[in-house]
Amino acid sequence: MSTKKFPIDSAEVEKAKKATSGTAHIAVYIDGDHDHDVNVVSVAGFYSWAGIYSDDSENLRIFYGSDLTTGVHVFDAAALSVFYTDSDDVQHFSPEGSVTVYVAPGRTLQVGVFDVVYNNTTPPIKLFGYYALNI
Repeated sequence: MSTKKFPIDSAEVEKAKKATSGTAHIAVYIDGDHDHDVNVVSVAGFYSWAGIYSDDSENLRIFYGSDLTTGVHVFDAAALSVFYTDSDDVQHFSPEGSVTVYVAPGRTLQVGVFDVVYNNTTPPIKLFGYYALNI
């Protein structure tokens, strides 16, 4: 189990960006309609979290709460810390939905799929996408 405190601080994010790499796609829906796709420039993380970053303030961070082991992990998004910061630098949290993560044997690859909705905002924001992280 990870002993790191959550959320991860900016120094840990910068360390992960230098040590890891990946790809991702995030589609953003506002009030049920496709609004835009995030311009992803980097994906970073370790076994207990993943972060997807754009060229502005827009990002998504998923904190699993502990280091993931090899295999498939299916989470209720409400049980995780899933933070979305929009392009206006407003942070959204406590979504509903699911996050599924596959950790490959050898733990060098993590692949996640997410389908979450932030219903505590008006209008609701839905994020749908995936990430692949090379650790």
